[in-house]
Amino acid sequence: MGHAESILTTAYRLKDIIAAIRSPMSTGGELSESESALAENDALKFGDENAKRRLIQANVFYLRANRHKDAFQAAYDLLPVAKAFFGDEVQDALFQFIKARHEVLVAADMYGRGPYQDADFNHKLERTFWTDFPDDEIKPRLEASVETLERVLIPIIRPTSKGAE
Repeated sequence: MGHAESILTTAYRLKDIIAAIRSPMSTGGELSESESALAENDALKFGDENAKRRLIQANVFYLRANRHKDAFQAAYDLLPVAKAFFGDEVQDALFQFIKARHEVLVAADMYGRGPYQDADFNHKLERTFWTDFPDDEIKPRLEASVETLERVLIPIIRPTSKGAE
């Protein structure tokens, strides 16, 4: 597979992975796994039940992200290739997926330490780590990144094509 194909397929894969990480549905199995991992490290020794519940939920996002760490490492590995072969625009579009993962995990970490008195700040955290809020900033940014990558790379992958179809 050529560089253009690798970059574009990695972006498609990461878009789906980030959507899965940000899913507002946490299964009982995920919550149980999260609670066990936190209990193993004595992270649940302190705080009331609400604080523990927030920590458990926040840790679910870390568990989801860690299941896909190889995909994100592949994106990191492709960043210099993207820049060298296709320039800053392609590198930046690919980097948006790595940035989104980081933003989700930071928001989840902060959520686990809350709640905060500022309701707007609490909402900002939730719209960062959960998807499909009306004011979701991550999903449209990733969709724009895919559009950029398709616009630049599909003509290289399929020279007879006039762009994304």
